[in-house]
Amino acid sequence: MDYCFMRTDTGYDVMIIAVKNKEGIYRVYKVEQNQTEGIHLFNESDPKKLRPRIRAWCREHLPDEMEMMRFSVKNGRDDCIKIKHYLTDQHIPFELKHHTFFIRRREYSNVKEKIHQLAEIIDE
Repeated sequence: MDYCFMRTDTGYDVMIIAVKNKEGIYRVYKVEQNQTEGIHLFNESDPKKLRPRIRAWCREHLPDEMEMMRFSVKNGRDDCIKIKHYLTDQHIPFELKHHTFFIRRREYSNVKEKIHQLAEIIDE
């Protein structure tokens, strides 16, 4: 595997990998949970075009509810831990980079009020 694009890379709740073959062309796959092989999406020869092309593919082919929303925690580590525990207890998948959370749009609309009660956040 040469590249792995996660939720924060694609902007959607999906994992995509790009594998370089012997000819130097990247074969791009969408990976599902509990799946042994990815679904082939397209080929790309230029590694600099991978990220924008994957983002474009996601916008065109994935439903809006899979789009990721992000919010940042204003008061740092302690509030991040509170929100992390809450999301984990609710079985809501998320990613955390520094003090910014990424969760699906649908889940965010369901838990937004509770998250605002737990910590001071900045919607982005």
